[in-house]
Amino acid sequence: MKTKALLLIVSFSVLFSSSLFAENEETSKGLTIERSISNPAEFQFPNDEQIFPDKSDFSIKNYILLSNEEGDRWVTVTLKNNSSGNRIFDNDQIMALFANGKRLQPQKKTLRFEGKETQTFAINFGRSKFPILAVYTKD
Repeated sequence: MKTKALLLIVSFSVLFSSSLFAENEETSKGLTIERSISNPAEFQFPNDEQIFPDKSDFSIKNYILLSNEEGDRWVTVTLKNNSSGNRIFDNDQIMALFANGKRLQPQKKTLRFEGKETQTFAINFGRSKFPILAVYTKD
């Protein structure tokens, strides 16, 4: 009987401590809002590789930059479908400019939009030691 009680206590302790570890791990990876630039400047990084987002009917209404200590880079973006017809947003239609001049598309994302519809959603630009300076489309 004592053995079963001791085993139960040890099992509970291991379970409790591992859940605390998982909670701390989740907390350390939490995203925070980056300080925004009130009057974003025109950045003049060279684009020798001619990297641009695909042409689309989408325009960015606003966005919020998010990151964590590990360097994960996310953006919560509000996009508008400027067409009167239905459109599909694809990750190739948006791009981020990083503080080192690098341009990247987000990880795979596809969304359906009704004509003239506006949606807000989060997209992941991966991990970088450099922050995102701007997010843009090519309309």
